[in-house]
Amino acid sequence: MNLPFYFLNTCLFAFVCLFTSNNSKNTSIPVSISVTIKDIKTPKGQILMGIYKDDVSFDKEIPYKKVQAFKTKISNGVLQVEVKLEPGKYGISLMDDENFNGKMDYNFIGIPKEGFGFSNYYHTGLTKPKLKVFEFEVLANKVPKVEVTMKYM
Repeated sequence: MNLPFYFLNTCLFAFVCLFTSNNSKNTSIPVSISVTIKDIKTPKGQILMGIYKDDVSFDKEIPYKKVQAFKTKISNGVLQVEVKLEPGKYGISLMDDENFNGKMDYNFIGIPKEGFGFSNYYHTGLTKPKLKVFEFEVLANKVPKVEVTMKYM
């Protein structure tokens, strides 16, 4: 007697599980974002990006994701770089590795010899900024505008 009720509840439960399962998968699909890097001084070298999710990893310089971009498509000091990220909050720190040695070079008093920049933030201080000042959010249905203006000292 209760077989139709049981069958209906089972189908409804399966449908709800299937619907919520697909929904959660859609939020983790990577979104392609375009990072516009401006004021690059020279076409020599490469751009190295570190993508961070939290202050701890940023302070320890352990990025969630690393991106290497060659400057072959630079135009008037501007370079577009495509990056795929899952929805979430991120901050991008980058350097202009002009000599391809994979690290920031400093002068004898500790001032960077190569350019650097942060997502949607132009750094004017003498100490490293906190992630929250250059953080942006990637949503599945809205691609953020990400720009980095290079700074050379």
